[in-house]
Amino acid sequence: MHLFDHPHLQCKLDKVRLLCFDVDGTLIDDHGGHANLWESLHRAFGVTEEERRRIADDFFSGRITYADWVDLDVGRWQALGVTRNDMLDVIRQLQPVRDAPETIAILAARGYRLAVISGSIDLGLEALFPQHPFDPVLINRIVFDPQGRIAHWHATPFDLSDKEKGLQMIAAEAGVSLQECAFIGDNFNDVAAVKAAGIGIAVASKCEDLTRECDIHIADRCLAPLKAWFQGPV
Repeated sequence: MHLFDHPHLQCKLDKVRLLCFDVDGTLIDDHGGHANLWESLHRAFGVTEEERRRIADDFFSGRITYADWVDLDVGRWQALGVTRNDMLDVIRQLQPVRDAPETIAILAARGYRLAVISGSIDLGLEALFPQHPFDPVLINRIVFDPQGRIAHWHATPFDLSDKEKGLQMIAAEAGVSLQECAFIGDNFNDVAAVKAAGIGIAVASKCEDLTRECDIHIADRCLAPLKAWFQGPV
């Protein structure tokens, strides 16, 4: 994309001071949705596809809340005796999206505020992006006891339909307007946040609504183009 052909878009990019990222499919390569972090962990620990689909159907039909969904998923792992090291063994088989670590480091060095709003799990981000610059990170969190066993967990209130609220909260705390924010995501639960942000970017979009609503679509699972578009806050 040659931005000199899109002066209005370049003007919007120049206003951005805060970039907010989804995780699975955006920062962590989920291979087109076939191997996101949750699914990889479930498969590794023997949770069947039928079980996963049943719980998802209960959520999307309104029979359970998002927090209930997280409780059922992580509670199952706890009952199976899954440990932090067990989870790390699975997570370390995944990879960041191409050029993501380098791109994130460059954007942080250029002075952008970077944040995360995701329905993924904090351990995945910590394992694949150690010493990351994201602040805040709105994500599902799992707490382990001294022996590495799952002790308890906290479901994020900002996934699916509520990522826009998370973006509004982050922007307010950072003292920037939504027009000074960019949101980068890949799926249907990113649409509202992409629409609310000054700049919406889709990475290998899995959702027609997201592709339609974003300002820029990166067709490949790669974050390198961000380095050219975001040269530093004005």
